[in-house]
Amino acid sequence: MSEMRLIYASVADSTTVTAPGKVLLTGGYLVLDRRFQGLVVAMDARFHTTIKSIHQQQDSSDVTSIIQVVSPQFTDGFWEYMIQFHDPTCHDDQHQMGVPRITATSSTPFNPFLETALSFSFYVLHHKLANLAQLVGKGIQMTVLADNDFYSQSADLNRLGLELTATGLGQLPEFNSTHGTIAQVRKTGLGSSAAMTTSVIASLLAHYGVVNLSTDMTVRCENDTASLEILYNLAQTAHCVAQGKIGSGFDVSAAVVGTHRYRRFSPQILDPVFRAVEALASSHSNHETDASALQTELAHQVYHVVTKKWDWVNTPFQLPPGMQLMLGDVAAGSNTPKLVSTVLAWQKRCPLEAESLWIKIDELNKSIQTILEDLCSVSSTANAGKYQKAIDLCATTTAASWHTLLESESLDHYPIVQKLERISALYQEIRGCLCNMSSLSGAPIEPPEQTKLLDACMEIPGVLMCGVPGAGGYDAIFCIVLSNTSKQRVHALWKSWTEMVVVPLLNRESQDGLRCLQTW
Repeated sequence: MSEMRLIYASVADSTTVTAPGKVLLTGGYLVLDRRFQGLVVAMDARFHTTIKSIHQQQDSSDVTSIIQVVSPQFTDGFWEYMIQFHDPTCHDDQHQMGVPRITATSSTPFNPFLETALSFSFYVLHHKLANLAQLVGKGIQMTVLADNDFYSQSADLNRLGLELTATGLGQLPEFNSTHGTIAQVRKTGLGSSAAMTTSVIASLLAHYGVVNLSTDMTVRCENDTASLEILYNLAQTAHCVAQGKIGSGFDVSAAVVGTHRYRRFSPQILDPVFRAVEALASSHSNHETDASALQTELAHQVYHVVTKKWDWVNTPFQLPPGMQLMLGDVAAGSNTPKLVSTVLAWQKRCPLEAESLWIKIDELNKSIQTILEDLCSVSSTANAGKYQKAIDLCATTTAASWHTLLESESLDHYPIVQKLERISALYQEIRGCLCNMSSLSGAPIEPPEQTKLLDACMEIPGVLMCGVPGAGGYDAIFCIVLSNTSKQRVHALWKSWTEMVVVPLLNRESQDGLRCLQTW
């Protein structure tokens, strides 16, 4: 029995959906394996996608609509696609509404993430809405904007004669121009493709009423939970197909639900979609004239896969109060796919060696997760005052000296200081393991240049821990500090660092995932 398709009378005049960037604090590389989890923190840097309907009279016989997408931060930031709703296999006088076919106009630059997000979204909308063609009408206009922290601003700061500091960044306009094409821009590692893909997909499904999204929080009710599940599944599917491989998915997960503890989905969930994609691509390369059946099969598989129950796990998590996450853009850059492939090649070549190291890292990760959760509990109870005293005390000296604070018998917040000292020591162990993995695999996860900078950061009072996020490399570093004074001292260190250019990012940690705003 087929699912009943809905009929809507109207859509919103305008829909804006935003999706956050991410930082993977623990679980780098390990999150590729379902046995392991990672702590992923959403940031307040966001992608913003706004949809407006083109309000023109739609001819009853017109079965082609238009999608215009503009991203004014790029020099080639305009894409135009045609949506064909007519089924070309139908030869009678009645227009049979088939699977939507989206094709780029001849002048549109290739953008696999955008095109896949659009196509797969309309596959789902087609299955959900009986009158989709009428709702789309002449078409839609989409504007996609990214907060400045997604892209390196070093070149623009230099061009304008501004300092490579937070103060300099604050003088740049909102949604600053990248002065280049998408291919030319240097990213900061916040997960721009995942945030863009997710915001585009969520804006389309929200605009046509298929999902419910909150304006201020991620989930309000059971219907919102179901909405987030289909959005997560669809965004993961589109993102994996667009990049041509099945990644861990923590970046998409953060874009959808915000900060959490993440366990990946089983990769084989996407096998039917990838088989259908390959079959359709093969028909195009063989110049087959009628690929409509394969297009229909792909649409069917996408809908079937994204509407089933996935086995990903997102457990609520937050940084304890008083802990501030700082990010530094290192003007060097890494090829993340190459780093990952190098590590996976080592894992395949030396499975026992890799397994032993990964299990050790996982044990350290879980210990940090447990202590952070304990601190969150302590900070919200009657011990909140003692918690804040411990934070303030540890902010006055370096983490390496915190053990001396424990020697004071009069310290009534001893357990909290002990937990902070333990977190710092555990993460130093993790850094040692990552350096070991770098040496064994040949992948520069924590390169020597980064090690020197991170060690210098740890010499600053109030720095709890610091490292290379996610896959590591030269892209970025992070620090977690316990006071504004500590933050200012870290900024001063980065400004004075001469071996590499380190520019602080302005974004901060955030709990929220997708947000939506609609006007009617």
